[in-house]
Amino acid sequence: MGKPIIFGAGNLYGISRGVLVPTPVKFGILQEVGVEVALTKKELIGQKVFPDAVGVSEGKITCKAKLARLSADLMGGLFFGATPATGQVVPVVGETGTIPATPGPYTITVANGATFHTNLGVVFRKNNLATDGQPLTRVSGAPATGEYSLVEATGTYTYAAADQGKLLKFDYLYTSTLVGKTITIVNPEAGTTPTFKAILIGNFDGEKVTLILNRCVSDKLTLPTKRGDFTIQEMDFSAQADDDDALGLLSLGS
Repeated sequence: MGKPIIFGAGNLYGISRGVLVPTPVKFGILQEVGVEVALTKKELIGQKVFPDAVGVSEGKITCKAKLARLSADLMGGLFFGATPATGQVVPVVGETGTIPATPGPYTITVANGATFHTNLGVVFRKNNLATDGQPLTRVSGAPATGEYSLVEATGTYTYAAADQGKLLKFDYLYTSTLVGKTITIVNPEAGTTPTFKAILIGNFDGEKVTLILNRCVSDKLTLPTKRGDFTIQEMDFSAQADDDDALGLLSLGS
């Protein structure tokens, strides 16, 4: 006889039901999975203390998965119901630069200016004495000291002649087609509900336990960040019957 014992978080997979030929997605670096089967009971009580009958009126299966690897395929296909596109919006934090000296022009084009996406601000950096760490103000016209203008199409920043020689730090976003994936989050019509099949596999000492939930809907996705710790993503979902009125199966070693 097998031993239906599970040790560790196991392995969890999601298979989108919204595409003709779905690609299974594994929940990466899984930390834990909670599966709860809850039934609503109704008690018929007459003149005596204990019920004369107990019946079940409703039931639900809810799940919570915690994982440490972010996946565009998982979040896009299983939660948002969207196919990720190739390419990434990449952050740059603290790129350094120095405002050119006379005769100018007093401009700096950041390293990824050709695919510049979003300006996140500029500050003076060390060795600027009183201005160290001070943010500069963006303006639409000719900048005065402590200000800058920006051509976003090229990632080119322009400064005042009075600030020549000062050291800067840039924060910004740029796009890359060489790495990553991007999910476009849209506002769908009410009732739009991405569904997926969930498969949880546990094991201990060579014995396997498999839980398959045929049609699931996720209603919560969290991405909590914390200083000095890893981001543990949480995804909540619940199971419902499929078109054949089946919820799934539970397969054990004994």
